[in-house]
Amino acid sequence: MTAAGTTETKSAFMSSLKSVTEYFNNVYDSIQGLQSDINSEVKLCADRVTSMAKEIASINKQINIIEMTGTVANELRDKRDMLVDDLSKIVSVETKESPIIDETQPDRNTGATRFQVWVAGGYELVDTYEFKQMICVSRAEGAPTNQNDINGLFDIKWAGSNYRDGDNVAELANFSLDSKLIGGELQGLLALRDGNNNQYFHGKCPAGGVEQKTDGTVVVTVNVTDSYLQDMAKCTLPAEGSIKIGAKYYKYDSWGYNGESTYEFRLNPENISSIPDPGTNVSIGYANSYQGIPYYMEQMNEWIRHFSEEVNKIMVTGYTSDSLQGVNLFDRCHGYKLSRRVQLRAADFSFRVQGLLLPQRRELYSELGCS
Repeated sequence: MTAAGTTETKSAFMSSLKSVTEYFNNVYDSIQGLQSDINSEVKLCADRVTSMAKEIASINKQINIIEMTGTVANELRDKRDMLVDDLSKIVSVETKESPIIDETQPDRNTGATRFQVWVAGGYELVDTYEFKQMICVSRAEGAPTNQNDINGLFDIKWAGSNYRDGDNVAELANFSLDSKLIGGELQGLLALRDGNNNQYFHGKCPAGGVEQKTDGTVVVTVNVTDSYLQDMAKCTLPAEGSIKIGAKYYKYDSWGYNGESTYEFRLNPENISSIPDPGTNVSIGYANSYQGIPYYMEQMNEWIRHFSEEVNKIMVTGYTSDSLQGVNLFDRCHGYKLSRRVQLRAADFSFRVQGLLLPQRRELYSELGCS
C-alpha cells in the first residue's frame, strides 16, 4: 500500500487532476468552436436571403416589362419559382401574386402583377420591385446573454434595400430570434447555437425595485420563480452584459443573488439614457426550447460544480504533509484574491467553467507541495 503523503502519490494524484481539467478544457473549447462555426452559418443564411430577395425583385421588374406587352415571361417565372423554392429551404416562405389595376381604366388588363414574399412567419421580404435585407450585427463586446457564449454572436436586423454597410444599425428593426415561425435551415442553426431548453434568466422587477445611488449607479431588483434560477450550480449569467427591462435594453456591470429568489443588477450609469420602470418584466437572452450548445454547456458546468464541491468536502477533512488543515482543492469564488498560502495552478489546468456564487472562471490550486 502506497502512503498518501509520498511525492509519488501526490504526483499521481495531480496527474489525474490534470487529465480531468484538460479534458474539460478541450471539450469546452471544442463546443465553443462549434458555436462559432454555426454563428458563421447564420450570417451566410442571412446573406443568402438578402441576395435572393434582391434577385426576386429584379426578376419581378423584368417579368412586368415583358408581360405588359402581352407576352408571358415563362422562363423568368420559372427562374423566380426556383429562387422561391431555394429560399424556402432557408426560412419559411409565403407568396402572393395579384394583378395591378389601372385605376383610371379598371377593366383594362395591364399585364403587370404585384408579387409579394413573406418569410419567417410574417416579415415582408419582397414587394414587387422593393426588397428588405437581413443584416447580421455582432453583439457588443461585454454584452453577452450567456456566460458560455463566444464573443460576437450575431443578432439579426431587418433593413430596407437602401441600407449600406456602415449605416447606423441602431435604427434598424429587430428580427425576432425567438420566433418559432422562422423555419428552414435558419431555425435549425439558431436552435443549435442558442438552444437552452427554455432555461434563461427572466423575472419581475417589483414596485420600488429600482433605486438610484448617490454615485448615479442604478440598482434593479428582480424576483424570480423558476427553480433553476434559484440553483447557482445551474447559473449561466455573465458577470456583466445586456439586460432587458420592460421594452428597453441596459448594460449591467455586476449582479448579486440573495440565495433565495432575489437578484440585484447594477446598471452602468454611463450607458443609461433613462431610469428603468419598476413593475416590469426583466430578461437576459431568450427562451429556445431546443437542447443546443448553451444547454450542454450548462449541463457540463453543473456537473463540474457539483464535482468540485464534493471533492472539496473530502479535501477539507484531511491534512497536508505539514499537518495543516486540509484546503479546498477547487476554488469557486468570484472577485476575491486567493490566499497567498494557496498555490494557483496554471491556467491551462483550470476548469473553463464559472463559479458557484458569482460568475468567474474557477482556478485549480493545491497545497500538495507538487510543482
